[in-house]
Amino acid sequence: MRLAACCVLAGLVAVVACVASELRPQGGDTVPGRLGAAVLACRGDFDLRDVDWLVERQRSGRAPYFVRVTSGGEMVSTYGPAPAAAGSLAMASLKPGGLVGDRALMRRARYAAAACVGLAAALLCLALGAVTSPMRALAASAVAALSFAGAATLGQALWQQTVALPAVTGALATLAWGRHVSALMATPALLALSGMIRPPAAGVLIGLGLAWLLALRQVRRRALCVAAAALTSLVVVAPFAIWNQRHHQTPLPVGQISQAQENSPRANGQAFDTTPAHMAEALAGLIVSPGRGLLFFAPVVLVALVSARRGNALQRSCALGVLLEIGLIGSWVTWWGGITFGPRLLAETVWIGVFALGAALGRPDAPRWLGHAGGAAAAWTLAVGLLGLARDPLQWEMRRNPDVHREALWDLVEGPVAALVSPAADREPVQDAPAGPFLFCAPRTLMRPELPRAP
Repeated sequence: MRLAACCVLAGLVAVVACVASELRPQGGDTVPGRLGAAVLACRGDFDLRDVDWLVERQRSGRAPYFVRVTSGGEMVSTYGPAPAAAGSLAMASLKPGGLVGDRALMRRARYAAAACVGLAAALLCLALGAVTSPMRALAASAVAALSFAGAATLGQALWQQTVALPAVTGALATLAWGRHVSALMATPALLALSGMIRPPAAGVLIGLGLAWLLALRQVRRRALCVAAAALTSLVVVAPFAIWNQRHHQTPLPVGQISQAQENSPRANGQAFDTTPAHMAEALAGLIVSPGRGLLFFAPVVLVALVSARRGNALQRSCALGVLLEIGLIGSWVTWWGGITFGPRLLAETVWIGVFALGAALGRPDAPRWLGHAGGAAAAWTLAVGLLGLARDPLQWEMRRNPDVHREALWDLVEGPVAALVSPAADREPVQDAPAGPFLFCAPRTLMRPELPRAP
């Protein structure tokens, strides 16, 4: 009962942190989530052709990178149906013909994002409750929820990671409570769901999948467990496979990879680059650069990797998943993730790292140095996340857009962390969509600019 109360409290803390701060600017990756949610609430489908300004850009040859036109002429989100489905409930109270602005849609999408982060925090607390005390589980889950990878970023909009995060922490919870066979039966389905929503999370999902295989060795009725897990996974994956087959002519979630190939800065349209020069820059950037490095935004992950050397099979599998994820995202041609706060593409590693470190500190033989290093890393991670909520710059990248000026990622003086404690710069906000107002669910279109009335 005490653990259950702590899990509920962890979820509430995360939700309040997400919605209590001023609405943050949001990058283009979040646009199809909130627009798709509005379309789904209005029309019951995912076709974004009802949004006038998207169609106009597509006709003029300036179609946004975050939408794709299918062979059947439909316009759908590059990032799949999950963000729209998650946000549609927040749009349900909108009345057809009513005036609504894009900022109002952003606010409603944030409510859905807050619910996802809150659920993820509660499940992480549940996972930690299997390896440490309820109060420590609450404190650790709060660090993850209030980090840059929680309320400050994923809790502000419907990114892919936002919607997939509860499934990731849910799989972690089933593994942590693996002594209950019913929990292990659910693990593959949660991992499969995470993969269909966010394919770039494959690294951490492989690590957790390995942990499941290791845990399976202790199960007596192994064949029954595997059969039940496989059946559940098929049921969970089927709707996504059908959606992908209809819109991408394959059951696999290839939208983001196809988009990366089409918009790659490489002449040959590569989505991945594993050359030594690229990997050296990317790994250094993801780990130690002031603009995107885990050292600056979430050192708790790095301490967790060190602590896993003496950990159990689950901790070591978590560490392996984190390393694989860093390598996978490093091979992505735009590993910096565009306009964002911190290494958003590594957001899942923070939540996995918090669990691994919490499990290491919960061991009775945990060395004293680990307690000091883990406490300092957690405090820094928490401070950066809270500063990211308290300070609301008009642009995620504080001085220069890394898509244009990649050297900005290495600028300590003008980087994001330094800007959090510096006077706010005067600049224009990011504009990914017309501000409105719009007519919602009008007779012919979902949203169209409201025309001035005749006197």
